[in-house]
Amino acid sequence: LASPVLGDDGAAQPRKTPLNPDVPSCRLVTAQEIEKSIGSPAVIKETSGDEKTAGICSWKGGKPDAYASVTLFPGNGRDVPAGQERPAFDASIELMKRQHKPGELEPISGIGESAWALNLTDNPTRYFAVYLFKNGTNATITTNGADLQATIDLSRAAASRM
Repeated sequence: LASPVLGDDGAAQPRKTPLNPDVPSCRLVTAQEIEKSIGSPAVIKETSGDEKTAGICSWKGGKPDAYASVTLFPGNGRDVPAGQERPAFDASIELMKRQHKPGELEPISGIGESAWALNLTDNPTRYFAVYLFKNGTNATITTNGADLQATIDLSRAAASRM
């Protein structure tokens, strides 16, 4: 699953940190699920965190400029007091609603305990995001070069494994 990091000239660059496909965010979706939205082959291009912490798992797809990213935030890992994870998530959603145009951040039913889709009005790169909360943890799934339904489908898969 590892691939070399390429510089602007196309030459392989040394990777600062090794890829770790075992971070929890990488285990929320499969390569086959990612490939449905961003093309084959889907290759992990960045990870952060370790087997016990949250983190980021970013994938590059076979379609030009297409990518998907899964970011996992355990509630207690962000200075959120125990039992306040859901109110903190809801507050972040309210803040995002104020930062976007009406209708750009809409609720999605059937994904976790709460999920919201970002569908920008002006969106030439086809960037989409789904913010979801389940079991005291929230995750953000983003795609570029896909479509909103593909991002929602990845979010359903991720929520089913949280």
